[in-house]
Amino acid sequence: MYRTIVFFLIGIVLFIVAGCLSRTSVSLKACKQPPDVVEWVGKTYQLKAENTSIEPGMKYGWLTCADGEFELSYDDSKPGTITVYSAEPHPNSEIIMIGDWGRVLYAPVELNR
Repeated sequence: MYRTIVFFLIGIVLFIVAGCLSRTSVSLKACKQPPDVVEWVGKTYQLKAENTSIEPGMKYGWLTCADGEFELSYDDSKPGTITVYSAEPHPNSEIIMIGDWGRVLYAPVELNR
């Protein structure tokens, strides 16, 4: 029983880390303002609203922006760290990124197939 729980928790952590490992290249000025498009957990998200009043839900992880690239961070101890949350109470997979540029809402981009 405990073994199953441990493997389940490890799986969740690996899922979150895998999402953070995908790098999103942006212009250098994007470190000072939110990017229009960002990739998270293999999905592409489009900026939907800046300074949103929607509350953050579950914390997914942290990112840093250096040299125009978002990269995984294991904590929020560095200046300029961006925290990624689920958007609540929205069940549509939106995310909120909170950083120096405020609370920004992103919606998943649906690809036409």
